[in-house]
Amino acid sequence: MTDVSAAMTVGSFEVMREGEIKQKILDTLLRKVSVWEPVRDLEEDNPIQMAEEDVNRLVEELDLSFSVIEDICHEFLRNLLAFRYYAKNASFQWGGNLQRLRRIHAVLLRKIHRAAPVFDYPRAKDNAEILIAWMNTQTKQRPKHFPKLSTQIAIVLFVTDFNDINYERNNKLIQKNILAITTCSAYAFHTARGILEIDKILGR
Repeated sequence: MTDVSAAMTVGSFEVMREGEIKQKILDTLLRKVSVWEPVRDLEEDNPIQMAEEDVNRLVEELDLSFSVIEDICHEFLRNLLAFRYYAKNASFQWGGNLQRLRRIHAVLLRKIHRAAPVFDYPRAKDNAEILIAWMNTQTKQRPKHFPKLSTQIAIVLFVTDFNDINYERNNKLIQKNILAITTCSAYAFHTARGILEIDKILGR
């Protein structure tokens, strides 16, 4: 494993701590490169691998060494695989209890942020609260359309990132990466966006 501290004297990162370098690399990764293929390969028990051209793209973007970026990306992919396994196999039950659902959201958002600190965590918690309350109102007469938990979390991350003024509209998290992180399917995500009128709310 490459010592990340060795990269701390490179370019504009000379005064950044190790954790800040990791955050910057992952933030750039998830906004510039799709991680869907490497994650799928891992889930099929294939060796972990980032495409060389994708790592080189990050090298040019961040002015850090290839080995440092590759090591941090591989560590992230392993953590992401572990989270996906956890999310798919954990038995989350809330039985209409919204307070329990809020606690589940908090647990999942905290785990995601630890693995990928690329979104505003306090704002995501606020958005989760708003989404739960709004879904509860909108779906009382359509209970079958209450989105699955993975879809709820994907919507929260999408809305949080979309409204983050620190990033230009052309530098948002890649939607495929949000889905890869949350284990949400594209069909479920877009269906929920339509039912909950997310695009209308965001003014898209």
